[in-house]
Amino acid sequence: MKKLINLLGSLLLASTPLAYVVSCGNGSKKDTDDNNNNGGNNGSNPSSPLTPTQQDMIDGASMLSKLIIGGRHENLNYNVNEILSLFLSPEPLSLKLPMTYKYNNENINLSTDLNKYKNYLAPNIEKMNNGKNATMAASYVMGMYENDFYKNIINGDASNENSMSYYFNDTFSKEGNQGFNKPGSDNAMGFAAGLGNNIDLSNVESRKNLSWAIQDTGALSNYLLANGFDGANPSDTNGQSGEVSKPSASTGGTNGSGYLYYNSLLLMQKAKKSAYYPGFDIKNKMKDVDYMSYTDRPDEVITRKYSSSIYTSNKEKMKEFNSTGGMILRTSGDNKANAYISSIASMFDNFSETSNGASLLSEFSNILLPIIHTKKQPGLFETYPLTQGLGFSLITKIWEGLESLKKDEDVFTKHSTILTNDIKEKINGLDKAIVPIKGSSFPYVNVEELGIESLYKKQERDKKNPGTNAKDIFEIINSICENASKQNDQERKSFTEDLFTSSKSVFKKAYSMLIKYMSEEVWNNAVNSDNYSGGLNLLKLGSNIYEMFANEDYRNITDELMEKYKDYTNLSQLTTSERSEFTKKLGYSNSKYEENSILYKLFKGFTDENVVGQKQFRSLIEGFRNYLSEDMQLSHENVFQYLVNKKYWDVSDVKIDTTHNTQVNGKMEFTLSYTGKGDSTSSASKQTTKVNVPDKFNPYQTKLDYQEEHISQIKSKLDNEKIKNSGKVLGQSQLKLTNDNLLSYDGLGNYQDYTDVNNKYKVVWENISENTESPYWVITGINCYNEKGEEFFNIY
Repeated sequence: MKKLINLLGSLLLASTPLAYVVSCGNGSKKDTDDNNNNGGNNGSNPSSPLTPTQQDMIDGASMLSKLIIGGRHENLNYNVNEILSLFLSPEPLSLKLPMTYKYNNENINLSTDLNKYKNYLAPNIEKMNNGKNATMAASYVMGMYENDFYKNIINGDASNENSMSYYFNDTFSKEGNQGFNKPGSDNAMGFAAGLGNNIDLSNVESRKNLSWAIQDTGALSNYLLANGFDGANPSDTNGQSGEVSKPSASTGGTNGSGYLYYNSLLLMQKAKKSAYYPGFDIKNKMKDVDYMSYTDRPDEVITRKYSSSIYTSNKEKMKEFNSTGGMILRTSGDNKANAYISSIASMFDNFSETSNGASLLSEFSNILLPIIHTKKQPGLFETYPLTQGLGFSLITKIWEGLESLKKDEDVFTKHSTILTNDIKEKINGLDKAIVPIKGSSFPYVNVEELGIESLYKKQERDKKNPGTNAKDIFEIINSICENASKQNDQERKSFTEDLFTSSKSVFKKAYSMLIKYMSEEVWNNAVNSDNYSGGLNLLKLGSNIYEMFANEDYRNITDELMEKYKDYTNLSQLTTSERSEFTKKLGYSNSKYEENSILYKLFKGFTDENVVGQKQFRSLIEGFRNYLSEDMQLSHENVFQYLVNKKYWDVSDVKIDTTHNTQVNGKMEFTLSYTGKGDSTSSASKQTTKVNVPDKFNPYQTKLDYQEEHISQIKSKLDNEKIKNSGKVLGQSQLKLTNDNLLSYDGLGNYQDYTDVNNKYKVVWENISENTESPYWVITGINCYNEKGEEFFNIY
């Protein structure tokens, strides 16, 4: 059951923007509004010439830029790749960062601007977030390679007639296959990362110069590379999650190798699983530096929590490092189940009448009321259908709870003034409740009852007259609420106890799984609120779904959509125009929800305090958020506040030349001024000499010697000049840097050593897609300036 909970909310709602934008000149935005400091909805700046959609595009681009720039040595100093994965593709890691929580009684939401990036700038990036093993590399969101490198994530690979695949050709299998997440067994397994002779760095210098982002971020990354450590082995998983599956070429393969798992490997010392290097100790790549992981270090010698060490046996020379990267990955593992539940709260923060908010709501509607879903039995832990099954069960458990009352004659007798004979007769007449999720220890999707159509035409009475059970359930709840409203507080209190709060109560049993992740206190407070009408208010809110599908007009809408998209299993498979049509059919048009449409009713139910049950529902959602407050305190205080609190970031000099987010060759740029914390042990912002990046440089910095026993069949597909250059710090030879120079430049990456910084970054984004159905914006330039205004450079 925990695994199932882990999957709830796993889709952070990749959707497609609907609105057009107009071109504009220079704009500026300084994010200092106290109400918007922590990643909530920004709204539009009244003084800005940007349209709301343009502002969303800038917000999304700046959020991704902050994640990357934040990881630089001079700033928070974590390796970027694994952090991008936690935000964009947590499923392959089998890890999850809490996206929303409370800190000092403020709501923190990490997903608001992240969703804008996914919705407007790279909708296909969500295709990386599945239950397989391929995960994110910085090269996927930064345009360091030629455009051809990105074609398969933009357009997909249709070589298999039964399935479209989305991937990058950056690694190989032992047999020489490239690409991942493909059907069949010809998937890559992480070998020879970046060394293929069919991929090339961009010939645009500003893009090629972004090659630092894979390896040249994070604690001691250059120092350890110079001393033999190039990260994970091919076919490795991350070091933190015990639930991650072992990669296999027949189950989607992997790109897992090198710096993709840098932070967690240093924390834990070994990959949790590996197809070709099981149990490999990364000490074997760092024999000269006497490395010891945080998990192996005795507690009494650790002065910086979550830090590993080098020169461990020499007290005078020993250095602790990577506590920041270690803390982030440990937080993701320790709070994984809670994080997926808290994702529900983060979704509700972002529902609005903007195109972005409507896109998120339509995505959530397909989880709560599955319209596009698989018709075949999915794998045991296949993410999307499990998420839909659990989301749909939030609705179906109302039916289940009422059905359970049939067995509780004592409740009918005790509360006969509320549960009248007419109501009892209707409850007894209900068909068996549909069950989209079955099992307990090993929950699985009941695909026969997964779709919304099961709610109104699956059971016997509904086969004869669709919507019969839905109509009765709505009327039963309506009558119960009406009768209860006529009772005194004592009777309602007793009734609430017997239906919602006692250990045997039908609805507490039905929702026990979710109650665990908000606390019984939150549940009890919600159902006892409003003079002991809170629980009934929640039923009333849920009954609105049943009322909708008792109505033929709403059934016709979902039936039409199910027929039209019957060959799809996931909303993310729709094209831009199909997604727009889907959202419009559900009721979003001309920048508003059409009155009484499906989305209108959902939006009102989730956001309008005048709707019965909305306040109680929101209190439950806040319970999910509050549940994580204490667990997230350390990470927020030392890392995440500096990424999302806008008082540390000034976004200025904004320029956009696009009229639409899908416009070919669209471009936007802005300046990010960062005045948060940075690593006091790093001298990176003082490195003012430019390093030349050769055309045949390998940003993945693979040391091929470690892979020799496995790569005999693929050598003809590798570029010998890249091999010659790979695994060497460019700046070490060009700038004649010593090991001590590397250590000083890199910094130790411990949050305990942070100090105030003042750095500025000029950032450029461009849409490199020529497919108007699939925009793909990447960073094409970052120039860095220190507090003196001097430009500084990476050493690669």
